[in-house]
Amino acid sequence: MTLTQQEFTHQLLKLTQSLDINLLMNAASYESDASQKAVFEALYDYVLDTRQRALIARKDRTAP
Repeated sequence: MTLTQQEFTHQLLKLTQSLDINLLMNAASYESDASQKAVFEALYDYVLDTRQRALIARKDRTAP
């Protein structure tokens, strides 16, 4: 089965969301290759943004 680029990207981002966010930050912090470091940082930012948006959208949250 061949995936289109859009399908591959969607599956990759969905898989990334299930990772431990600390793993992504550690991978970015200790990566010596600048290109790979940028990828880990971008994935970290994506996961953090996704989780923050979900938290903000929750209806049951209370103000401090």
